[in-house]
Amino acid sequence: MSQNLFQKENQVYIAPKIYVAIFYTALIIWTVLSIALLNMKGLVNSVQFFIIGFIFIFTWYFSIGIFYQIEIKEGGIIELKSIRRILKVDAKNIVLIEGPHFPLGFLRLKTEQDKIYLFCMLKNKVLQKILMEIGRLNPDINFRNV
Repeated sequence: MSQNLFQKENQVYIAPKIYVAIFYTALIIWTVLSIALLNMKGLVNSVQFFIIGFIFIFTWYFSIGIFYQIEIKEGGIIELKSIRRILKVDAKNIVLIEGPHFPLGFLRLKTEQDKIYLFCMLKNKVLQKILMEIGRLNPDINFRNV
């Protein structure tokens, strides 16, 4: 009965907006300051410009892929949302869930193919319920720092 109750409630964890906003604000500040400092120094050639541009693009591409929402759907499907995409993963495909070393940070979910990062506050009761449900759906999962 408890599993049906959980699925009817459709528990959804959404990272605190202030936490997500602070992260992206810090990333914007880092990008602007880095570009300003590089401009003051002066880029020597186009190869350096290409390398530095690649680093900025890669950093932003990865950063907007960090998930801010997690929800367990029917059938043990976990739906994660980020700015860049929506990802659906079967709970049975998750091999590891690793929490941050601090109460606030990133939760890492590892599958055979991907490493998935989620903004998290480990003390959040909804997130704890979701993690317990994932553990129930996949008893072979390895939990660390959770």
